[in-house]
Amino acid sequence: MNKRGPWTVFRGLLLFFILSVHGARITAVYGQGLLPPKASTSTNTNETQGPLIIGEKVPDALYVFDDNGKKRTLLSHKSALELLAVGFFSTACPEEQAKWIQVKHLSDDFTEWRVSFLAINAGPSGSLAELAKRMEKAGLHFPVVEQEAHSLTNVFKISSVPMLVIIDESGELRYRGPFDKDARKAFEAVIGHMEPVPNAEPAAAGTCQLL
Repeated sequence: MNKRGPWTVFRGLLLFFILSVHGARITAVYGQGLLPPKASTSTNTNETQGPLIIGEKVPDALYVFDDNGKKRTLLSHKSALELLAVGFFSTACPEEQAKWIQVKHLSDDFTEWRVSFLAINAGPSGSLAELAKRMEKAGLHFPVVEQEAHSLTNVFKISSVPMLVIIDESGELRYRGPFDKDARKAFEAVIGHMEPVPNAEPAAAGTCQLL
């Protein structure tokens, strides 16, 4: 049997010492933030996801402003047991494209079914009062509010008007589309707690494109 001599043992101990010190230095450098941390396989569910998709929770920190400039959250326009129906409108669109009759029929039919209606000015800044007048003329008496720097049209991915989004009792986005038969079916599905909403994101033909 071959025996290791003193020099061989000394070299082994020296190599072990060098590797131990080197490893400690690497750990300290990473710990002090001098080198980038190792990649993590975990995901951060709180990161901004961009425009909301159907089924996602509507953020609590979405704000709107009334005609007096008073700020409040979007979801505060509904109670805990209500749906929130948010219509996006613009005075820049021709009157024949506003489709006020469709909006009125839906609001008349579902207001008594624990649905709170809200109108958002998606048109030019400063046109809130004019939009309120047009809606009053059409027999629509629910609140009309302003957004800040197109924040809500961006979050809800609204590119044309009039458009409707339906938010259920728990604050989830359930429908995004025009005020037509698909909206009616969506109301019935959400009120009846049906899953899923049929055609929850239909194409918006004949609407007015936002600039």
